[in-house]
Formats: sequence, C-alpha cells, structure tokens
Amino acid sequence: MAFTDQEGKGLLAELYAQIRAGRVLIERGSNVVTIRPAPPPAIGALAGALEALRVASLASYSFLARELDVSVSSVGRALRGETLPSWPTVRAMVVVMGGDGDEFKLLYLAAKAERLQRRRE
Repeated sequence: MAFTDQEGKGLLAELYAQIRAGRVLIERGSNVVTIRPAPPPAIGALAGALEALRVASLASYSFLARELDVSVSSVGRALRGETLPSWPTVRAMVVVMGGDGDEFKLLYLAAKAERLQRRRE
C-alpha cells in the first residue's frame, strides 16, 4: 500500500497522538516493530505488576507455561495485558514466581471490574 507524502505525514501524526494518549503501544523485536492497542489502565497495572514479578524472579514464559499447564502464548498475552486470566490462574502464576498471591488480589479485582464495565459499554 502506497501513500502520498501528505497522507503518510497525517498517518504518522495520528499514530504519535495515539501513543502520547496511551492508547497505543509499540514493541520492538529483533526484526519487527509491533503496534498494538494499550491495555486498559487496571488490566495494564495488573499485567505490569505480573511482568515486574516475572523479571525479578527470573522466570521465563516457557517455565511459567509449564508450571501452569498453559501455552506460552497465553502467558505472554496475560503479561502484556491482552487477556485477563481467571483469579486462580493469576494467583498460581504469582505463587510460582515466589510472590504473595493475596497482594495481587486488589489489582485483579480492579482489572475484573474494568473488564466488566467495558463489556457493558
């Protein structure tokens, strides 16, 4: 798909506005740049806390997937805030990484409420 210079500038300006507003995230891989919608605030907070715990515990996605008996892609989606796993799954993930599952309960409840609210809208 080709764009004129003016169209390209307009698209870039819109993308930058979406990034600044926190509605879009950019992830850089080895050969790919992925642009995806940012998770809602509470789901993003839970995902961020889980990812921080994962990094601190040195747990890999594949280790978590084996321990939780889920796919690596499911772990990735949860840690990026693309999906909201059930509370038992979140708690098990936290415990496997050496955290206190009860400390994550409020984050989970806020994320769950946010998801329910979005479904009603």
